[in-house]
Amino acid sequence: MGIEKQLVAEKVKELQVKEFLNDSLTRVGYSGAEIKRTPLGTRIILNVLRPGRIIGRGGHKIKELTRTLQRKFNLENPHIEVREVEVPELDPVIQAKRIASSLERGFHFKRVGHRALSKIIEAGALGAEVTISGKIPGKRGRVWKFTGGYIKHCGEASDVSMERGLAVAYMKPGVIGIQVKIMAPGVQLPDAILRTGKKPTPIKEEPGADKTEAKSEKEETSNGDSQN
Repeated sequence: MGIEKQLVAEKVKELQVKEFLNDSLTRVGYSGAEIKRTPLGTRIILNVLRPGRIIGRGGHKIKELTRTLQRKFNLENPHIEVREVEVPELDPVIQAKRIASSLERGFHFKRVGHRALSKIIEAGALGAEVTISGKIPGKRGRVWKFTGGYIKHCGEASDVSMERGLAVAYMKPGVIGIQVKIMAPGVQLPDAILRTGKKPTPIKEEPGADKTEAKSEKEETSNGDSQN
């Protein structure tokens, strides 16, 4: 197998592992995973909201998950680390899943969207945008956007500064898609203006400079009159 095909196969396997984790760890507040290959094996870092539920008593749940990943995806010596999400309101994946769960339980979409947006802004985000699309509230598909704060829609700043999360809600009218964009606090934007707080230093003029300039102007005018 060539190097190109090997790289593609590894990326496909990573995507399959992440999809499996997303489907099997929904109840523990799964946010995402980082997969790294080390000389000792495969290192998997899980970002979850409730790490105790994924570790289990005595670590039996995480050991079972490790054996499942090794058997199903043929991972080499997998090692799982669990990292707790400190501020769930600033995690777009968790927020998108919460919105999907609220819609499936029958809450009105406008109330859910405004409530999620206000919680994100109150947590300290610079800006956020919640998009709900699908056959809601009627039979025709529509897109509803709830925006607050300062966000970027295009350019490199949008790709780097904005964090995105996706989720799906299964309702009677059909499938409802949810996308959450969050600009986390402390993001350095390229067009930001920083104030140093220093006062501008005044320009000091030398004494007698105005008199010298006036004298030179008079000499020029007198020379011009004499030539005429």
